[in-house]
Amino acid sequence: MKQERGLTMTGFLILSIILIFTALLVFRLLPPYLEYFYVQKAVDSISRDLDLQTATLREIRSAFDRRAMIDNITTIRGEDLELIKEGNNAVLDASYSVKVPIIANVAACIDFQATSTKRKTIGN
Repeated sequence: MKQERGLTMTGFLILSIILIFTALLVFRLLPPYLEYFYVQKAVDSISRDLDLQTATLREIRSAFDRRAMIDNITTIRGEDLELIKEGNNAVLDASYSVKVPIIANVAACIDFQATSTKRKTIGN
């Protein structure tokens, strides 16, 4: 006599709950990560922009705000950017945290740090 194989109703319910919770996490956590990639892209493009190589910090922040408006970046503004001097080079840094509600009073807190490649000169 062959033994029956398959998924029991209890097993199906447990598997469904796991899949639904995983999908919920992906749908909740994907937008902050996509926005981080847009922030990283904006910071990199500003650091590579030849017109901004000798720009002041105010001009760099204004350029970031313009790019943020185009890419719909809402978690960070140009005021939050830091320009760090490393020898004769400058690095543009954007560090921020995002709190994402998951279920009821459970939330995920994600820390992001977008850093540019080194710039040749620093503006005041």
